[in-house]
Amino acid sequence: MNRILSLTSVLCLLCIAPAFAQKNVDAAHVKQLVQKNAAALGLTPADVANTRIANAYYDKQTGAILAYLMQTYQGVDISNTLTSVAFKNDIAVSVAGNRFKEVEKSITSKSAKPAVSPVAALQNVIADLKIPMLKPIIAALRQSPDGQSFEYDNLGISINNITVKLVWLPIEEGKKMMLSWQVELLTTKSNDAWTIHVDALTGKILQKESATNRETFSAGNPQKMECYVAPKNTFKNTTGATGLTAVTSAKYNVIAYPAESPVHPGGSPTLVTDPWTAFTNADAYTFKWNTDATKDYDSLKGNNVQAYEDVNNDNKPGFSPKSSTVLPNLTWAYTPNFTVDPLLLSANQNFGITNVFYINNMIHDMAYQYGYDEVASNAQATNFGRGGKENDYILAEAQDNADNFGKNPGSGDNNANFAPAVDGSKGRMQMYLWNVSRLKILAFNGPADLLGPMPTIEGAVSENNKLADIGAITADVVYYNDAAAVTHKGCVSASNNSQLAGKIALIDRGGCSFAIKIKKAQLAGAIAVIIGDSLTSGSVLVTMIATPLDNTITIPAVFVTYENAERIRNDLNLSITVNATLTPGARIDGDLDNGVISHEHMHGISNRLVSGGTSTSCLSSQQDPEQMGEGWSDYNALMMTTDWTNATVNDGVIPRPIGNYVVGLTPDYSGIRIYPYCTDFAVDPWTYDSLRVDTSLHENVCLGPIIQTNNLLYPVGEVWCTTLWDMTWDLAKAYGINTNFFNNTNNEAGGNTIAMNLVMTGMKLTKCHMGCVDGREGILKADTLLYGGKYSPIIWKAFARRGLGYGAARQSGTCKVKGLTASYDLPAILPVTFGNFTAEKVNNTALLKWTTVTESNTDKFIVERSTDGRTYTEVGTVKAAGNSNTTKNYQYTDLKPVKGNDIYRIRQVDHDGKYNYSDLRSLSFDDLKKLISISPNPARDKVVITVSGNTKTLQISILNSIGQKVAGYTLSGESMPADVSKLSKGVYYVTVTGDGINVKEKLVIQ
Repeated sequence: MNRILSLTSVLCLLCIAPAFAQKNVDAAHVKQLVQKNAAALGLTPADVANTRIANAYYDKQTGAILAYLMQTYQGVDISNTLTSVAFKNDIAVSVAGNRFKEVEKSITSKSAKPAVSPVAALQNVIADLKIPMLKPIIAALRQSPDGQSFEYDNLGISINNITVKLVWLPIEEGKKMMLSWQVELLTTKSNDAWTIHVDALTGKILQKESATNRETFSAGNPQKMECYVAPKNTFKNTTGATGLTAVTSAKYNVIAYPAESPVHPGGSPTLVTDPWTAFTNADAYTFKWNTDATKDYDSLKGNNVQAYEDVNNDNKPGFSPKSSTVLPNLTWAYTPNFTVDPLLLSANQNFGITNVFYINNMIHDMAYQYGYDEVASNAQATNFGRGGKENDYILAEAQDNADNFGKNPGSGDNNANFAPAVDGSKGRMQMYLWNVSRLKILAFNGPADLLGPMPTIEGAVSENNKLADIGAITADVVYYNDAAAVTHKGCVSASNNSQLAGKIALIDRGGCSFAIKIKKAQLAGAIAVIIGDSLTSGSVLVTMIATPLDNTITIPAVFVTYENAERIRNDLNLSITVNATLTPGARIDGDLDNGVISHEHMHGISNRLVSGGTSTSCLSSQQDPEQMGEGWSDYNALMMTTDWTNATVNDGVIPRPIGNYVVGLTPDYSGIRIYPYCTDFAVDPWTYDSLRVDTSLHENVCLGPIIQTNNLLYPVGEVWCTTLWDMTWDLAKAYGINTNFFNNTNNEAGGNTIAMNLVMTGMKLTKCHMGCVDGREGILKADTLLYGGKYSPIIWKAFARRGLGYGAARQSGTCKVKGLTASYDLPAILPVTFGNFTAEKVNNTALLKWTTVTESNTDKFIVERSTDGRTYTEVGTVKAAGNSNTTKNYQYTDLKPVKGNDIYRIRQVDHDGKYNYSDLRSLSFDDLKKLISISPNPARDKVVITVSGNTKTLQISILNSIGQKVAGYTLSGESMPADVSKLSKGVYYVTVTGDGINVKEKLVIQ
């Protein structure tokens, strides 16, 4: 039977090693760790042989070796089986990933020999994508010795070189394994990070998916928040010291951290000097921002980021403003005018490019403080010999694809995206212009109950009806009356042409396409259209689209929600004159929304941390409708736009919307998500159960075997971010706030620092192809590795409050969300919070040591041992403290381990009979010898008692058959003689006790 195993199950481990450059880690040592821990992980020798080390490094944050491993069959990788394993003190302390069992029963081909060449597979992919090649396919630039992996030139169609690799592709949830060529390329035109599988026997496209994270910002019904409180926001400028290269200092006029945008507190353009000096760990900016250690730049390029405009959408580095001062002192001090279109004033464009360079570098340096460094596969041109792969700085494209002035929506307006790439290849961010100025397009001049702006979105049905071209329109609003009936659908000719002439027509949604409605109003003489949603309450703003465009439409049209449409209808029904103005307004530059940039940048971080930099498909919407990439990205946006200097521990109740600036909303509106983020359930009611109960979220989760889309990404992301946000503020209430968020030298300086450490490290420990429950396990594992489990009670309570408690379970299969199980219960583990658990060999005994951080109603600890990882037997009991809020230390020595691999776990039992298990630890006793030898035995007058290898002071006692002590000695070496001539004939017992030793052997006196 094929089955993907869970987090706590046996997971794949690998043994074929690539060349490692990481300090302190080599492939041979990782192989030894895998083999040493194989029994504890339930791996057979065949399992170990069918594995490959994809990456491994020493993680300074946790003090653990992190290894990323692939299951193989016949020497070929099995796709979707990446596993992360953390080794500490040579013990596997965290394992997260997938492994298929009985693979040979699923294989659909007789051998691992392809019938289709890699070049043919690549040609089929290019043909399928309908991309014209600018260069011919020539010989591979690089090829693996086994002939399974090839690297080709970018062919003029990809940002990075194109890789083609032979893999087994699991389909039907692992019921079949098809030999395929896996083709990976980041297209220049569409910015799609494609992973496409081609049947290696037939050349047919089997599966394809883009890992590019495009945002869907039309969700939500932006409402004024009565509970809104403007967050405090202050940036303290800093000045740095002389650097190591020609760059001495740099000044940037930007939307300075932690301001979110120009409309948020602190969002006025601010000239900052050497902003990198805000970060404590200077390794993050070794040569500052405008150099890559080989060259200094007077443009917005450096070791971490290259920022430029891509107005003409050729996806090549465009204009990047140069410093107004020469090296070594650089200056970008452009003064923007936000009332003018970003492309109609050079200072506006230059300011936007400068800001996107600035905030991306700030995120790079922040993430570095929290463990996203070179060995963890971060993005840098030069890694300074610290490990990882180089030449993969972020390409940040500002004002991307903006030359159409909103006339071709969907190809590059009103959005943002990030195309992730593996370590050593460049990821690309695209920031667009926004023409969805929701509070600037439509305003009412009367009556009083409608006075002021109304949120709206301009339609996208024609290239010739844009307000930007037509200009402002002011007129009365009247109903469009259908000729066929007393309705206002606009699907048939109007019956009130004379009333519509020169007026703005109000039309109800439904019955026919948006384009038909608008065209009918135009023919009736209307000069503009408002289409009001006719659904029930709770409707959202949508962009009206026509495919293909109808360029005969020349009057503008906007859309309003049901609630606002009802306000207009009520007045018209009472024959009250309604007058409105439609105004084009300046487009909005997404490069000025630091929240959106922070969101996009985190897509690159999360993809690399989860995969160890080896894959872009771990956060796959096709494989996992429950992956949490959007949630991690929103969380980063919140953390990077919170003024921690002035925050209080009670600020979690302040609603935090996302993306207000880019859609023309002020901060007191609810934003582009369904709910603003908030610890108050009255504002943000999301729970894990919402994904199951709200059936509207179940549509289009899986559409087919080739390209699958998933409208769960954003709701899942909101649930995940909400839970992390709750956890952050719970930790802040308990442990305060680190006002210097960029200083992580004391990783327990405050609840916000603790939370960010848990989230960043948690990604490293979360399985590839995950769900929310897997993410929770990653957070808990991070707490164990970073803090000895100290914060687990707070973590559990935050997750349980949002439905991700102890009994929560993700959906079965990849396309079923209705089957998920929410839980609001705390686990039985809460009476005891385990800290460290270690096992070590002491002579021929197993010394087990563990700590507890907290205890409540705890009775005892039962030590259990297994030789196969399935059947456990009790070998000892240790009494628990019972109730404690301080660290308690325990130990137990297994005096008689079994030859071979001994696997240990601790079963905690409370006074109510509930119990829970610790993690597993294993020791190998292949060289097991008898610890105590007594010679001769049987004896008459003298014996020699030997404790092999002893260097400690031990107490030796001889007991008679009823347990009475008849002789005692002190042993400080390996052996000593003992006079037994005065003992009567019979059976005695020799006991040896001391540090870590408590053994007993039989002695016969003749």
